[in-house]
Amino acid sequence: PAVEGGKAGWQMPSGRWEATQDSLVCTAGPARALYDAPMAGDVRIAATVRAEGRPSWELGFWLALRGAFSVDGYQIRLAGGPEARVEFVRDGVIVIRRLDVRLSIGTDYEILVMREGDRISLFINGLRTLEYRDVFPLRGNRVAIAADGPGLFLRRMILEARGAPLQLAYLALPDKLFQLGQLGEARELYRELALSHPDREEGLIARYKSALCGIELGETESALDELKGLEGTSLEALSALGRARIGFRSKNVQAAWETLRDGCRKFVDAPIRVEIWTLLMNTADRVSRESPEQGAMLYEQLLREPWLEAHEAGQVISEFMALALLSGGKPKVRGESLRLLGGYPHNIPVRLECHTALARAGMTPALIQQSRLQLHATLALGPKLAKRDRWRVILWLCETLIASGELESARRWLSVVMKETPHPSVEGAWARNWLALCWIVGSAPQEALTVLQGHSPLYAARPEPQHLIGAILEAASLSWMGLRDRTVEVLEGESAPADWRKAMDALAGREPMEIFHKFAGGLSPNLQAELYIAGAELQMARQREASATSLRRLAVSIGGEREFVRRLAGNRG
Repeated sequence: PAVEGGKAGWQMPSGRWEATQDSLVCTAGPARALYDAPMAGDVRIAATVRAEGRPSWELGFWLALRGAFSVDGYQIRLAGGPEARVEFVRDGVIVIRRLDVRLSIGTDYEILVMREGDRISLFINGLRTLEYRDVFPLRGNRVAIAADGPGLFLRRMILEARGAPLQLAYLALPDKLFQLGQLGEARELYRELALSHPDREEGLIARYKSALCGIELGETESALDELKGLEGTSLEALSALGRARIGFRSKNVQAAWETLRDGCRKFVDAPIRVEIWTLLMNTADRVSRESPEQGAMLYEQLLREPWLEAHEAGQVISEFMALALLSGGKPKVRGESLRLLGGYPHNIPVRLECHTALARAGMTPALIQQSRLQLHATLALGPKLAKRDRWRVILWLCETLIASGELESARRWLSVVMKETPHPSVEGAWARNWLALCWIVGSAPQEALTVLQGHSPLYAARPEPQHLIGAILEAASLSWMGLRDRTVEVLEGESAPADWRKAMDALAGREPMEIFHKFAGGLSPNLQAELYIAGAELQMARQREASATSLRRLAVSIGGEREFVRRLAGNRG
């Protein structure tokens, strides 16, 4: 049956939501909305998704949750903004990640999430974006939606379920017995299926699950015999999972780890490899909780593996950096990032994740030269670097150049990104704003205006915070040129977004500055700092020196760990 997605069907255990008959709007987060009734069988969630008022956002669709407060199950996670990505998460472990799907603020996306049997699919605007087949489908029956903060809209939402299947798979009965702890009875049924269908996938899975029963019953030799029966079959990879379970049962975590790592290497193309990888990452996480140092060693072992895929390398680095942040704060993140960059000169996924971690932690004066050398080394990889990755690396390089006052070199590199990247885009917006700032700081407002006005209509059509910064810089350029009476339509015209018009009214002295600060407070620290720098340039150009100084101080207080911010906030003080 189909149900509308509004107020009647949802509990809201955390955050705040506004609900109507067919929509959910997050007004305070992190927030979660849980569908009231269990939903067994196939599930379909459709909605028009839009994010507003923030530079970045995350939205999660949860399926197969095991209870009202569970965080296990399947999650499809959408993220928009500078770190845009789409991820499929199974029981807390990222299985699939796509960085080429660019979601943004202020755009409607038609989202369809489907579970059909053992397949999970995501469609965005009618295009299949993710698909995952789970050999061991999770059996939870709850559905939830999670948002990381306010400004996330789900409209025209429909939730459909076909209900439980009329005919249960033969494995369903022994699986239920297994869950209830009736292991002997479950094993007999698994063995019966394995013997009657020795060459079919269902029979091989039944043999593996029979081995699991033996492991839980403490009958290790019997379990090993079952697992040996999988060798040479299409599901031989299951034997690695089973042997790892034996290691965990005997509290030999190291043996389990080695078995799983070897399984990932040996069964690179096997569908079961997803299960092996999931258990491998769960093992590293378990070890990390008991000993962060030992966990870090395991993650570094994985980074040296030649079979590691790009999204897997990204997950390993993110976990490794989380441990570094926990044990030594941002200084340790910076140090580990540079160390790994030096140790992996040709591994592009590892290098990109380390550059990202370094940029987030803030490039301090002592690290600028080392960071720049590593960024040049990444660019030297040439054709191996995807276009978007190349633009990101150039932008990080430009941050180091601006931070050290090398504005002419920064302008040359930013011009490359401006020429190569499509407009409007996240990378194009950063390059456009930074290039304009370089010209303004270099006392060339006419050049800044040329850069900004070239793509102004395109960026004005998408009211995102990066684009507001560009519009304020356009107004600052005009004011530095003595043309302060010339209106920037996207800021002060009738069609200007209401938030933008209020922000400009505050900067122009027509409204209290608290309005501008309130708007800035909803942004990420990096964007806040750059918004304050842009506002300070406008105030300085209009000879409001006290206001300009106040905004520069705010920029430094928020983003002062970036030498880039300190340079731009202090260069014209």
